[in-house]
Amino acid sequence: MLESYREVLHSLKAGPYEIMDGFAVRLKDLMNVEEIFIFLLERHRGILRLVGTSIHGSELYKDRLKLRLSEIQWQENTACSEATKLDDVTSLAEALKDPGLNVYLIPVCMEDELIGAVGVATFKDLEDIPRNPEIFSEIGAALKLIIDLSSMTEMKRKLETLELLSVVHSQVTEPHFLLDATLKLAMDTLNAEVGSIWILHGDELKLKVLKGLERAKVKKETVPVGHGLVGLVAQKRDPVLSVSANMDERLALDIFDMEIKSAVGAPIDDGEQILGVIMLVNRQEQTSYRPYKHFDEFDMMLLSDIGMRLGVVINRAELYHRLEEEIQNLREVKKQREELIQRLQKQLNRLRILQKISQAMRSSYDINNAYKILLLGITSGRGLGYNRALLLVRDRQQHVLRPKYWVGPSEDERVSEEWQAANERALRYSDFRQYLKEEALIINLERGLIDSIKDKVIPYRGNQVLERVVLRRKLVHVTGELVDSRHEDYEILANVLQTKEFVICPLSGRFETMGVLVVDNKYNGEPFLEDDLEILNLLGDSAGLTIEAIESYEELKTKTQTLERQKDLVEYLRRFAESILQNLDAAIIVIDRENRVREWNRKAEIIFGRQRERMVGKILEEISPELAELQEVANKVYEIEETIDFSEYYMKLGKRELYLDIRFSPLRNPTLNIIEGVIISVEDVTKRRELEMELKKQERLTILGEMAARVAHELKNPIVVIGGFVKRLEKKLEDPETARNYLSILKDEAKRLEGIVGEILEFSREKRRLEFEPVDLGELIRDVLELYSDKIKHKGIKLKTTGLANGVVVNVDRSRIKQVVINLIQNAIEACDVSGFIEVEVGIEGNSAFFKVWNDGEPIPKDTIDKIFMPFFTTKTYGTGLGLPICKKIVEDEHGGRILVESNEDGTTFTVIIPVNPVRKGE
Repeated sequence: MLESYREVLHSLKAGPYEIMDGFAVRLKDLMNVEEIFIFLLERHRGILRLVGTSIHGSELYKDRLKLRLSEIQWQENTACSEATKLDDVTSLAEALKDPGLNVYLIPVCMEDELIGAVGVATFKDLEDIPRNPEIFSEIGAALKLIIDLSSMTEMKRKLETLELLSVVHSQVTEPHFLLDATLKLAMDTLNAEVGSIWILHGDELKLKVLKGLERAKVKKETVPVGHGLVGLVAQKRDPVLSVSANMDERLALDIFDMEIKSAVGAPIDDGEQILGVIMLVNRQEQTSYRPYKHFDEFDMMLLSDIGMRLGVVINRAELYHRLEEEIQNLREVKKQREELIQRLQKQLNRLRILQKISQAMRSSYDINNAYKILLLGITSGRGLGYNRALLLVRDRQQHVLRPKYWVGPSEDERVSEEWQAANERALRYSDFRQYLKEEALIINLERGLIDSIKDKVIPYRGNQVLERVVLRRKLVHVTGELVDSRHEDYEILANVLQTKEFVICPLSGRFETMGVLVVDNKYNGEPFLEDDLEILNLLGDSAGLTIEAIESYEELKTKTQTLERQKDLVEYLRRFAESILQNLDAAIIVIDRENRVREWNRKAEIIFGRQRERMVGKILEEISPELAELQEVANKVYEIEETIDFSEYYMKLGKRELYLDIRFSPLRNPTLNIIEGVIISVEDVTKRRELEMELKKQERLTILGEMAARVAHELKNPIVVIGGFVKRLEKKLEDPETARNYLSILKDEAKRLEGIVGEILEFSREKRRLEFEPVDLGELIRDVLELYSDKIKHKGIKLKTTGLANGVVVNVDRSRIKQVVINLIQNAIEACDVSGFIEVEVGIEGNSAFFKVWNDGEPIPKDTIDKIFMPFFTTKTYGTGLGLPICKKIVEDEHGGRILVESNEDGTTFTVIIPVNPVRKGE
């Protein structure tokens, strides 16, 4: 019986499952039972998997029936000595004919090691089942042989596939097909469900080929090196195997949208560097038996070999393609070199012709002959050989181009004959340059201009093409496509030339365009190539420079004569200006940015007592303290960029006391728009001031004389009142109460009389010693407003102040300026009606400070406003009329300032302007 099993094992040319089915049928007959099930142990999973059965056509294989050792309550190390009954036969019930059969599981061992089991379906008890140890030992050997046979079959299939892969690698050179075919064979070899090839780009791997999975299910097509199994392979440059997704975090499940059970990856390596990674995912079911479904070490080794082969083949394919490209490039280079040699020979000949044209033009000093040489050189058969050339001369004033000459074949027979004759004459000359020089003297090019353009002007402003040529000095190659697409820019020239391809070339001088050259090949139709454009560009530059030189020569002669005349005129004007400067009645001092004296005229020598020769070049502030003051003001001119004036500026020079009118004016450079220095003009007004002071003194005496009557009148009233009440007092001595009232009245009138006399004395006093000190105008005005706060509140006046806290400080006599403020504030309060409005503003402008007092009372009539500063003039029923004249005297005579008044329907404003550092006239 054992021999018959061996015969079955060796004679059957079938798969492992068919062989085990044969064993199960024979064993069924031998053991005289209803059915037999043969199981193989998958040790790593702890299960018994069905590999053979006596039931013909059983469906149990479809689900790969398996029994867990834990459910059978077997321990792997003790199972060889036990047999057990399966209480739960649900999984076998559909295959069994009679559900009442008992199923027993008998272990199959080799060398006391469990390798499988035999399931017996019978109506017998376990003790009644024959169990021949030799039979079960033979079954164990068969199971072992099945495993080995499956492994050998699988290995053979893999080796055959690798042989096919070698054929593919030896014959395929196209990179994408090579990757595609290699991946397909690798998946077939290892029974992979999904395969992918990733190519390395820098620090990233990019998905190149994908099989077994839709592209839409790829979550990431780019993976950094080190990320997931793909990135780990690239990082380590070694193959990586993962047998379980649940136990291996390296799989990085975020790359594919699928369930990954196992995976294997290998580097694509050419031996020197890694090119990419090949990765296979999830091993598929196969016809041969395999005790596990994941990839194993042998799979990893095979995939690693495939990766190495692929790397070498890719490298070889790249080298092959490079070699093909190099060969093709060499052929192209050879062809290009031959064409280049021809082009260079032609270009070299044209450069020689260009040199001869340039030399012929430079040898002429006549501009018209130069034009003719240029055009003949362009159109002659021995020259550049273009059909026609039109010369347009630039009119810079009118911004137009004017046609000058047109050379070449023409519908006009005379013109064509003359041009043809010139070409024939050229053949008789061995020296083309000599031909050009002589031909230019005899040929008549005037007839070349047809009537349609002879008197025509072509504006270039507003025409984009001509602006590019004339203003930007760029050559323009006009083609039919350009004419059709932008006809308005080419209309004039296209209509004149009657052709759609031509070249517009600027005749460029060093600084500007001298004219324009228009060249075409209307009659032979030859296109303009890059070499033609290069030659014409060089010709335009050379001809432009020559034309510019010829024009400059004529212009230079004219300018030389003009410069001689201008030189004489400039010398005359210099002497004239110097004479005026030295004879001015004002001192002129000019200083530069470094504060050095650049001019010091004769009047400056007189005023400051210093010679010009010793002052020029000196730094102003180092000469003397007085001049240092001027330097400080001059520095402010650079800041404000405006003229600064000082009137009657006091300066002590040695024993002399002078009053000067000084003006500091910026010395501007209009070209650079900068201030290069300061012009200081100084006028000595000491004598004028003395005369003015004397005149004011005389005027004051005259005014006092004229107002004597007014003073007498002012004094008469209180004296009469005092006299009357003295007489009454004599009569009322017995009545104390009445006497006291009379005495009070007498006291008030005496006080009034004293005030009138005081104001008259104040106004008439000629000199007063002033105590100048820094005074904050805002603080001073706040003090005065505080004195009158009760009166302001009593009348319900609204008060607004501006700039009081700005710290406007002036050098003045505090008590005198305070008297002015008191007078103006008091007048404003008196002028306001109940609930009126007063505004006080303090500020600074330039070198002067100011304060304004405005009220909304009745405006002052125009005839009155001219008299308000006259002594004893008043519109009030009380007072002497000396308040405002005294204010004027304090501000103008004592502090060198001004007091102004402005009155209109909106109100009345008194403005006081005081220099920040006034001349101390009161001293």
